[in-house]
Amino acid sequence: MPQRDRRPKTDKRFNEPLGLQQPKALAGLLADDGRHNLPLFSFVLMDRAYSGNWGWHLLTQADALRLLNLMCEMARLTWREIRDQVAGGHRRHHHQSVQTICREAQYRLTELHLDDLGDQMFRFRLDGTGRLWGFELGDGIFHALWWDPDHEVYPTEPG
Repeated sequence: MPQRDRRPKTDKRFNEPLGLQQPKALAGLLADDGRHNLPLFSFVLMDRAYSGNWGWHLLTQADALRLLNLMCEMARLTWREIRDQVAGGHRRHHHQSVQTICREAQYRLTELHLDDLGDQMFRFRLDGTGRLWGFELGDGIFHALWWDPDHEVYPTEPG
């Protein structure tokens, strides 16, 4: 007699056994289409090896705490609320065309084999110059890549 699969059936949206309720604190996490309404932060693509004009080697303890606080704040907002934030008449957090970032950053994406992830990166603004760069690939997950404390990935001042 063939053996039956005794694993519980799961809710594909949450990968949980049917009958278990999602915690109230996570209500609204997923949209009907399975995308995340609220950002989730992933560090699987984090470029820890780069040691040039930007990178994790430049992250101070004070910046780390402020960056963690920013991610906690952003994790409570919807992607729409995040993109609607304005500072100084400009969007605070937004997509940025890969074609407009500095050549060194474009080259680094190629070195990391990340140049096929799309033509847009996303960046969170921490303060006047501090930026967290990565990719939001349409699933609502932000894949952190670089810490840019001095606005070097996309310089706005003539250098």
